[in-house]
Amino acid sequence: MTLGSPKEEGIRVTERERARSAARRLAIIRIADSTKALSVFDADQLDLIIDFLRRERALLAKHTARVHKMLTDRGAGARR
Repeated sequence: MTLGSPKEEGIRVTERERARSAARRLAIIRIADSTKALSVFDADQLDLIIDFLRRERALLAKHTARVHKMLTDRGAGARR
């Protein structure tokens, strides 16, 4: 925040602070939405969902690296 003279303007919020504040408010809204959406699941179901998502993320990372390598190799071969 930028502080001005108390007699002049008081406290002014910079654009940076305004954007950071908006991001914090959005994060709170997303948390509230997530909490509401996930409240239909019990702890065991959430554990299962988390396990599934972790496995999917690992699988995606593995294949993404493989595909990137294939594309790089293909691009190198095309340049020869």
